[in-house]
Amino acid sequence: PTSVPEDVIKEDCFDILCVGEGEEAFAELLERMKNKQDIYTIRNLWIKDEKGTIHKNELRPLIKDLDRMPFADKSIFYKYGVINSRIMVMTARGCPFQCTFCVNSFKKSLYPNQNYLRRRSVKNVIEELIILKTKYKPKAFRFEDDTFIFDLKWLKEFRAEYLKYINLPFHCYATPSTATDANLKEIKLAGCVSVSMGVQSGDKDIRTKILKRYHSDEDIIEAARRIKKYKLKLISEFI
Repeated sequence: PTSVPEDVIKEDCFDILCVGEGEEAFAELLERMKNKQDIYTIRNLWIKDEKGTIHKNELRPLIKDLDRMPFADKSIFYKYGVINSRIMVMTARGCPFQCTFCVNSFKKSLYPNQNYLRRRSVKNVIEELIILKTKYKPKAFRFEDDTFIFDLKWLKEFRAEYLKYINLPFHCYATPSTATDANLKEIKLAGCVSVSMGVQSGDKDIRTKILKRYHSDEDIIEAARRIKKYKLKLISEFI
């Protein structure tokens, strides 16, 4: 819906869609429905009325402080057996890149003058991990951030707290440009065992001109060598 809202809303089976972040918009929708109030002016939502008119509301600002968001309730997933020995967590929203094949390129274009890449504090992340570790007894974590290792200062603080309170193996994502020696060293010390890195295409022209992934063949090869140097399992991704 965020990428192609015009195509989605024209389908008869959809009455409402959300463009951009949905937590605040959805909460406001539920509150207004509960109180039998007008729902057609809720920011971020496109809403069809009884006559078929589509109300396209403006966007609200991005959620800047991710620490104020409640932790995701994973209990229903656990109830139905979806959560197994490795639990997925996100510590950030957004991405510093704008690859054409990724939804981030659409989302980022909606907020041209705002800081699209935002991150939770280490303290906030560790609090959630402690809860998950205590409640579900996982054997590992998987950080689903688009680029988990982009901030060395954050990684250093994370490493110390993660070892102190969690100390479990984990998987994360990197790019050729963020897979630096300093960043890889920190995640290795913290307990990282494997890294996914997007290559997307072995053809440089396709990679740079079509996919807007501005990494040379040499960049990718050297990043892979650095990852292997720290004895991390490398999983490469391709479109």
